[in-house]
Order: sequence, then C-alpha cells, then structure tokens
Amino acid sequence: MCADERRSTSNAMAVLEARKERLLSVAGKEFKIHQTEHFLIAYDTSFEALADLKGRLETTYDSIWRYIEALELPATAPDQPLEIIFYNDFDDYADLCQTKRMNPNVALGFFDHGTNRSFFSNVLTRPELSQVVQRIEQLTEDMKKARSASRTQGGSRTHAAQLRKARVREMTALKSHRDKVVDLFNRMILRHESTHQLLFNAGVHKLGVQNPDWLVEGLATQFEIPQVWADLGFRNTNHARLADLRSALGVSKDAKTISQLQHQQAIGTGKVLPLQELVTKWDILRSGHTHSSLHYAQSWALVFYLNRKMPAAFRNYVRSIAARPRGQRFTPTQERETFEKSFGPLDADFERNFFAFVLELRLDPTKAGR
Repeated sequence: MCADERRSTSNAMAVLEARKERLLSVAGKEFKIHQTEHFLIAYDTSFEALADLKGRLETTYDSIWRYIEALELPATAPDQPLEIIFYNDFDDYADLCQTKRMNPNVALGFFDHGTNRSFFSNVLTRPELSQVVQRIEQLTEDMKKARSASRTQGGSRTHAAQLRKARVREMTALKSHRDKVVDLFNRMILRHESTHQLLFNAGVHKLGVQNPDWLVEGLATQFEIPQVWADLGFRNTNHARLADLRSALGVSKDAKTISQLQHQQAIGTGKVLPLQELVTKWDILRSGHTHSSLHYAQSWALVFYLNRKMPAAFRNYVRSIAARPRGQRFTPTQERETFEKSFGPLDADFERNFFAFVLELRLDPTKAGR
C-alpha cells in the first residue's frame, strides 16, 4: 500500500470514528455501537434483538440493490454505512417521537430526512406486547414448576393434564398474537423505512426535490416483503397491500372484475383515489387522510404494475424525477405531463388496464398477515 492509499484509509477510519461518536452522543451513554457491512447501529437492546434487526436490514439492502442494478436505476452505493438508532425501552423512543412531533403509537419507526437516520424501537417492549411477553414467560415458568411438582408430590394426573392443556392453549394463542405483531412490524415498518433510507442515500430519490408520494411510498412498499426481480418485473406480490386494495375496491378475494358502480363507490368514499389525483398531488399521502393506508396500497399497486408492464418507461420516469432541481415546485398539470411523457395518456384506458391487472393478481390471505 502506497503512502497516498494509507493516508486515504486513515482519513476514512477517522471519519467513521467521528460518526460513531456523534451517533452515540445522540443515542445516549447507555448505547453501544455495532457496525455491519452497510449499517452503523446504536443500540441498547439485547444482542439477540440486535442480531434479528441487522439481519433484516442487510437482507433488505441486498434485495433493493439487486433491483436497482437489474432496472439500471440511477444510483450510487453509499460510501458510508447508514445510521440506525435502535431503542429497547418504548418510553425512550416515545420521548424521541415527541421531539419530532410524532405519535409513537402510529410511527412505530421512521426515517428522518433531516438527520439521515432511521429510528426503531424493540417491538417486544411496546405496551401492546410487553404484557403478552410477560404472560408467556409466566406460563412457561408455571409449567416448569408443575412438571417438577408432579414428580415429587404426585397428585391427580387428570387435573394436572387439564391444567397443562389450558396453559398450552393460552400460550399458543399468545405466541400467535406476538408473532403476528412482530411480523407486521418487520414488514410494514422496518423494511419500509430502511428502504426509504437506502433509496434516498443512493440517489434514486433526491432530498430537497419534489418527489411524488405515490412513487416514494410505492417503491418502499415493494420491499416490505422479501423481493426478487425477474424478467417481468417484481416477482413477489405484497399480499397485505393487495388485500387492502381489494377491500377498498369492495371486491371479493377471488373477483377478477369490478363493476362501474363498485369503482364509483370506492372513489366516492375516498378509499380509492382517481389515478390522476394519486399521480399529480405530490404530497397526497402526507395529509393524514382517514384512508391513507389504502392509498399506500394503491401506490404499491401502481408501482408494481408499471414495473411489470413498462420497466424501461418506469426507469426513465424515476430518472426524470431525480433530475429535478432542488426546491422547485411542480403543478399538478406538470406532474401529469411528466407521468404521461413516460407512460402515455393517463386516461380511462390506462385506469381500466391498471385495475384489470390488479384484479388478475392472485391473493393469498395466509400471506396478508392481517
């Protein structure tokens, strides 16, 4: 290694150490630092919880990067690890959310553009799960004591067996509930927010640019599940989002068509947005709308459709958005023109083809996780 290379390596290490110190100063003195290939994580959780988090983060990162390369999106791999703060105590996380004017019961995790960090809390310590976890631990301990007592004290085997069956039933139900909530957190929060973080840091999206919400959220929802890129676009369907959209449309899980009346009713209730409105209002998902989760599902479906049917046009559209000047605002008319330049007229035919595609997707309720 020549002198210039040694100097460059030394400077890079100094920069990294400085970042670690800054991250710890923000997180708190009880936190530790763990570095993975692509992430710098400040944590005060158990190492078991950290190991699960970092595994999911790295898997999501790899999945996104394979997609970026396959579609040849304009992107540059971040030259520094992405920063994460992982809280074990829910109250500490709630205090952070208060400083950001966020509701910790709604924002279960988030990517903060201002600090370029993602923040998560240990889902098992959240109020809705902490009592469940404690009850599982209590049942486990009670069953151990019962087995020990049966060996030394005897007693009614019938009564002991009935009591054990009741405890097993309760524990099975509690574990099922716990696992469902954890899976929902991992899909809808952890993968979703880390996708935002990588796409913004890689340059697929640009900070300070008017990024259409349907594009930003539509891409993030693709990676809420383990995703694979194939010749025909994203291979894996996000069944949770598909179930939401079918529910919004008022169709059964097996319906292949939608009547004009059903479509009008879905739009009339606000559960489904006219595509022109979804595409042209850049902050449509930030308004705190009653049906915002359904609009996320519609954004997922539109990105999924465009990637499957028009991947080259989608790539060109993403490039055109990333090339926008920072700080410049675009009118709904300009947003529509940009969209139509890549995908053609946003008319009744486009909307009909889009919903026909969505309704042809097979929904597996067991994968919806709701």
